[in-house]
Amino acid sequence: MAFEHKSDDEIIISNEQFWETPPCDRHPAVCIDVVPVGEEDQDYTDKQTGITTTKSVPKVFLVFQVFPEDGSRDSEGRPFLIDNKFTASLAPAAILRLKLERWRGRMVAGKVEDRPFTNEELKGFNLAKLKGVPCWLSLIPNGKFVNVSDIEPYVDDSGNPITPAPTPDLAAYQRRTYKKKAKGEKAATVAQSNQPNSPGSNANANDKSAWIPF
Repeated sequence: MAFEHKSDDEIIISNEQFWETPPCDRHPAVCIDVVPVGEEDQDYTDKQTGITTTKSVPKVFLVFQVFPEDGSRDSEGRPFLIDNKFTASLAPAAILRLKLERWRGRMVAGKVEDRPFTNEELKGFNLAKLKGVPCWLSLIPNGKFVNVSDIEPYVDDSGNPITPAPTPDLAAYQRRTYKKKAKGEKAATVAQSNQPNSPGSNANANDKSAWIPF
């Protein structure tokens, strides 16, 4: 509870911080949680007409445990945590879709090449499949905050899955309180996390062209 507006006569603030943020760099990481927060109002401006309209769109947080290669942890000895909110959509220009297609990509000539979703996958993709999946997470500064700039498959420069991959530290994780932003509506609180799924084995792990983390 960093801020709580109970009434105009009771506006409570505290020094609570959600998490200690990891250093900005490219780190091994693992998705430990996927948190839907419901629909939020979002403004869209038509580039041709300049007209702005408000739409209600579903939002979701992806939460990652981060494991810097120097072995650093937060002041409590736990893995660093960072989250990123997305519109829950696989529309062609949706940021979440672009991030996921890069995350499930493959190495071609030393660079990550996006792997698009198939038409069948686009009919309905289960975001819960991301829980327990490792990645390379690139973090950049944004004022006092840290932003996720890139999510890449957890492979080496040759495209081989790296082993051992980081795994979720369930004992060190507790879901923070997420609040939905909506005009004229009180923020909703999300319950504590369920345990994330562990990534399943992949029979094609040695076939770089076939291997897909999810």
